[in-house]
Amino acid sequence: MYQLRVIEPTAVDMSIVDTLYNGNKKVIDENSNNIPLGRIKGKLSSVAPNKLNIEVLDESGEVVAYTAGRIRKNAYHCTTIVTKSARVFTISTQEPWHTILKEQGCTHLFAYVVVGTPMHTLMMQSIGRTDLYKAMPNEATGGNTVISLELL
Repeated sequence: MYQLRVIEPTAVDMSIVDTLYNGNKKVIDENSNNIPLGRIKGKLSSVAPNKLNIEVLDESGEVVAYTAGRIRKNAYHCTTIVTKSARVFTISTQEPWHTILKEQGCTHLFAYVVVGTPMHTLMMQSIGRTDLYKAMPNEATGGNTVISLELL
């Protein structure tokens, strides 16, 4: 099982980001449309109003993922994810992520994804948990889209 915790952007460990990225580079590049690592680090570490960064730890306490985004009008706009593997992301974003988002007052999750990628598919499938999320897809623009998920 994974433990998730809200952290300040300044608490993101960039050496861990390097390790996560290098270990899962192919998938991260595909899902992000090849955004450079420096830009990903900038998105994770930037401080902004209503910023929400989540750190994911495995059962041994190792950091296995970071997510970043902003909360606007009761919706979490998730724009950046760096994870050790797709499995880590899928499992950790089910109940634990849902719980954190609800605690933050969120009613929706907006996932910024590249059409046709594994991340796009996962979001379209309500992160595999139709009891927690209801996907409401939007129109794709320029290969990118925003998948709106209602938090049930």
